[in-house]
Amino acid sequence: GMSFSPDGKFIAALFTFGERKSRIWDVKTGEITTTLDSGLANGILFSPKSSKVVTWTRDSISVWLAATGQCLQRIEGRGVISHRCVLSSTGDVIVSNSDEVCYMWDANTGRCISVLKGHRGHVTDFAFSPAQSSATTLVTTSNDSTCRIWDIGFRLEEWGKEGKRDCFPVD
Repeated sequence: GMSFSPDGKFIAALFTFGERKSRIWDVKTGEITTTLDSGLANGILFSPKSSKVVTWTRDSISVWLAATGQCLQRIEGRGVISHRCVLSSTGDVIVSNSDEVCYMWDANTGRCISVLKGHRGHVTDFAFSPAQSSATTLVTTSNDSTCRIWDIGFRLEEWGKEGKRDCFPVD
């Protein structure tokens, strides 16, 4: 995987063979600015302000300081087995998935904020709304043929083969 920084100044890329590290390059100079000891990571992405990088493996999510490679946060345990993660527009919330459940993590503390349950099949994709001021809406899709729309505390709607339905608050 790879990711451009939102400011366009850097590229981050995973190297899963050999030394299993991630690197960040300066786009203008082509120089490696930072090396991350990310292990066998599944993905990498920059925070919205380009100051942090998130990597994830089958058993952990790590938040790194992009300028130095210092690991600021490592999240381990239930819910981090993920092939993909997304960050809120503020960079404060990370979402990962495990089977039919999504987990929302505080990117600064590593604490699980919310467990989003309701799909009856594997969650196949998820994305935050592109709102710049705050991330209040998350959309998830599943192989149960539904698309769910969530805010930080409540599931708002479910869209499926039969159309839109009202849903109930998240646990």
